[in-house]
Amino acid sequence: MTSTCCLVLLVVCVVLMVGVWSDCDIGLNGGKNFCEIGNVKLRINETRVLSRTCKECMCSKEYWICCGMGYRDASVKERGCFIKIYENCCYQFVKTYDENIPCSSMQCLQRSHK
Repeated sequence: MTSTCCLVLLVVCVVLMVGVWSDCDIGLNGGKNFCEIGNVKLRINETRVLSRTCKECMCSKEYWICCGMGYRDASVKERGCFIKIYENCCYQFVKTYDENIPCSSMQCLQRSHK
């Protein structure tokens, strides 16, 4: 019972930390040797960008998590900027008053073909 309680607490902490910054989905893995996210299977400790959603997914023995573009950069983005999504899993932070003025360089995620 204690390990289940700790696992639930861990998942809640991850959701609170990552969910504040971006669009993230999370689920319990149940101790399997892989994570099944939709029709995609990831190995334990594998991280992959899914091509249909441009979400970066990570699999662990306890849980899986998939987050949208920019979640790593969100905590350091400048005030008065928002994320602009481009094709091919690319994004850039731009000024809220003029999306043609960049706040950061463009970043592109390396997608898998699944």
